[in-house]
Amino acid sequence: MKVDFKKLSVIFLLVLLVLGFTLPGIFFFVGDQDSQYGVEDNTRVCAGDSDCTLVCDDVEQVVLCYRNTCQKNSCDEVSYIEYESVENKVLLEITAGNETLDLSKHTSLFSDNLYVTFEDNHIVTHAEGLTLNHILDKLSMALTPNCLVLGRDGFCEPNGELSLIINGQRNDPYGEYVVQDGDELGIVFVPLNSTT
Repeated sequence: MKVDFKKLSVIFLLVLLVLGFTLPGIFFFVGDQDSQYGVEDNTRVCAGDSDCTLVCDDVEQVVLCYRNTCQKNSCDEVSYIEYESVENKVLLEITAGNETLDLSKHTSLFSDNLYVTFEDNHIVTHAEGLTLNHILDKLSMALTPNCLVLGRDGFCEPNGELSLIINGQRNDPYGEYVVQDGDELGIVFVPLNSTT
């Protein structure tokens, strides 16, 4: 009987290939790998606040969704921003270049959000301690010291001047300002004149 080493070596390599991809997966996924490494991650991904509600002791709790993650993931965790039925109205005007953003066009973004809603050109918050960035996150926006990000568009220094106006006073353009009832906020980006 003649042994064909070429066919035998191909079969042997195929068996090694199958085992090479199968065994690591079996060993990795057997058991709870998070507890093996001392990691407990029960972070919930969300699109809006309604995705983050919890039922604790038969009482429904509304939880803030910020940057697409629920800020409280179990009844044992502490929430630093609690939902309240109180309404705090904030006027927010955003101007980028020569265009003032019409926030009423973004009301559909608030459909799943409970902490921040929209009413008559005002932002209505339902919690104490919400920052300007919490509100802007609901509009798919962000404010950094040098940039105003609107969706995929960025309005950044040194291409222009970014300023934050709080109740008529110019402030550093940081989104960590904690909004208060009755605030009038303006975010303005003025591009540099292209003709020099």
